[in-house]
Amino acid sequence: MNVGRAVLITYYWPPASGPGVHRWLRFSRHWPHERWPLTVFVPERAAYIETDPTLCKLVPDAVKVHKVPIVEPAQFISNKPGVAFAGEKGTGFRHAVMAWIRGNFFIPDARVFWVKPLVRHVHRELKGSSPLMLITTGPPHSVHLAGLQVKRRLPEIFWIADFRDPWMEVDYLHHLRLTSWARWIHARLERSVLQGADVVTTVSPGLQRLLKAKTTCPVVVVPNGFDPTLLPPAQPKSNPSEFSILHTGTLPAERNVPELWEALQRLQFPFTVHLVGQVDTSIRQSIQAYGLQGKVHVLPPVPHAEALQRQRQAALLLVVANRTDTSQGILTGKVFEYLASGRPIIAFGPMEGDLCHLIQELKAGWYIPFGRPDIARQVLEEAYHSFCEGRLLSRPPHLGPYDSRKLALEFEKLFYQKNKHNYQ
Repeated sequence: MNVGRAVLITYYWPPASGPGVHRWLRFSRHWPHERWPLTVFVPERAAYIETDPTLCKLVPDAVKVHKVPIVEPAQFISNKPGVAFAGEKGTGFRHAVMAWIRGNFFIPDARVFWVKPLVRHVHRELKGSSPLMLITTGPPHSVHLAGLQVKRRLPEIFWIADFRDPWMEVDYLHHLRLTSWARWIHARLERSVLQGADVVTTVSPGLQRLLKAKTTCPVVVVPNGFDPTLLPPAQPKSNPSEFSILHTGTLPAERNVPELWEALQRLQFPFTVHLVGQVDTSIRQSIQAYGLQGKVHVLPPVPHAEALQRQRQAALLLVVANRTDTSQGILTGKVFEYLASGRPIIAFGPMEGDLCHLIQELKAGWYIPFGRPDIARQVLEEAYHSFCEGRLLSRPPHLGPYDSRKLALEFEKLFYQKNKHNYQ
């Protein structure tokens, strides 16, 4: 039975790859389409840094996709899409100038020119429909500004502002050399969004606490989770053929892990490490500095389905938190896919945090605080000992609360909780 209409505004959508796309691709696959038909507004000809065309096949037929033209400065400044204004750490005068321009003239981000056409298209699509659920997911946080303007035009809509990452505390912001004026503008826009939404959702308890301190609007945790329907067929419980450590996905400069490189340098037994995906130059240089070129292999990105398959074949799966002030509250979707693979995890992060609590709660592997290569070495020796005895086996934890088939329904529940007086 059709109850209302739902609209999602997102910058990251297939064929985009990387962490930004998977959260809402998973939720769209299990969305209650029969009750809330879902329309997704995405950019047309976006300057994505990473793409995976195979993800397009995962978009359900029930989802109606509207492509809104976008103008991005990176399309004119750099011959590498997305790089010039991506906020990545870099060196050199040109990069410093680009970062300063990006941080102080394109607020909150380089997709700010997309806001006006977005508002026009979404308003035209929604006008006259009722009831309405509007979801904006950022970063980029420009999409939240579009949501704010649509909400002001159509105050009857139910607006959910979904924060996959923080705004003022997002990890790349300190690279952009913001002036005090630019910081003031960022803070004002963030406050307007957090106060203007009906509900704010985010990915972890840590980010929930951070956002709650800034708004009187309800802030609710909806974890990234994993999609059981996309997992490879279960394999018999068996020891891997070699002692290998795997990381899939992007490794930016903030996720360099010298504790691991130092520990690996001191090991006396055979091992291999595979880093599959985009790896920052500074991390490659760190690997070389520790003399690990022959044992740590950097491989190009692979389709998502292949990454899931590789995860099931590795001895250990590597997770590294960002070395930023908000890293205690970051729980990426990859963590949950790792958990669903059943393979043991070796995670590096701050002394405390949501990642640490999750690994320990589910008994899913080892958590090593930053700055402790001695603990990393002990963990690796323990894991290798278990591997040699055939005891480093798959032990899938209970992941029911993180099943995206259930999590996708949480947004419908938020609507009814806010509007229960109309639906009793």
